[in-house]
Amino acid sequence: MGRLCARLGLPLEFLFVPQRSIMWRKGERKVEKTGPPYDEKHPVAQMIATGSGWFWSRMAQTTPLVVLEKRSGIDFGRLLGIDLYDLVTCAELEVLARAWNAPLEDVIASIPNPEWIVDRPDARREV
Repeated sequence: MGRLCARLGLPLEFLFVPQRSIMWRKGERKVEKTGPPYDEKHPVAQMIATGSGWFWSRMAQTTPLVVLEKRSGIDFGRLLGIDLYDLVTCAELEVLARAWNAPLEDVIASIPNPEWIVDRPDARREV
């Protein structure tokens, strides 16, 4: 391994960089994280009341766009589109709610205009 480092021009200390690893103990369970219930005192509701968009308010409370892209699997360009008030589907909202560790109902409640949700269950379909 030392010869490989020398050939690549890397210092020998490169081999001994400590790696962060998650160790689970036997019987240990993941702790579920949930925030406060969504109401007028919720930080997201206060940001929306002061003029911020719903998506930006949610994102500012939890994760940057790059991390949100990795957690949700939604393309970066699509996330920017949602941030610019593009229509959003219920499936995207479900994925975003999971990425934000927030209940789906709270995420839907934070959207000021329910017409921005394309395939919401209460939408009437014209035949």
